[in-house]
Amino acid sequence: MKGPISTNYVQVSEEEARQQYDAGLRDAWTDPSIAEKQWEVVRPELELARTGRPLLTYKAAVDCLRKVGAGERTILDVGAGCAHYADMIAIAKLPFAYTAFDFNPAFQNHATARVPGLRYDLGNATKLPYKDG
Repeated sequence: MKGPISTNYVQVSEEEARQQYDAGLRDAWTDPSIAEKQWEVVRPELELARTGRPLLTYKAAVDCLRKVGAGERTILDVGAGCAHYADMIAIAKLPFAYTAFDFNPAFQNHATARVPGLRYDLGNATKLPYKDG
């Protein structure tokens, strides 16, 4: 392994975190333009996967999913953003039913326009509307 993927972490107090959150982080992911910004980042990554050169994160996810046994194969992607893992599953030809879940309608609009038939539910990740199991 080459080393850590990210470094220079700084521990902040709960009060500092709350101040940063209140200063604008709370609403950052509700910005309607964030879906297109995220897609600009992941689109080239998916193109690499389509040409057989996936990033390590995608390769690791696909490798894990390939080890899942027979039976019902469903994925609930909480915080799905532009639902790029739906693309990755399709690229890898994995037999999974995929559901995207996020709270920003801009992500839902972007993803469902790009992936016909995609199930994309909106809601609060702290109150998931699904049954366990």
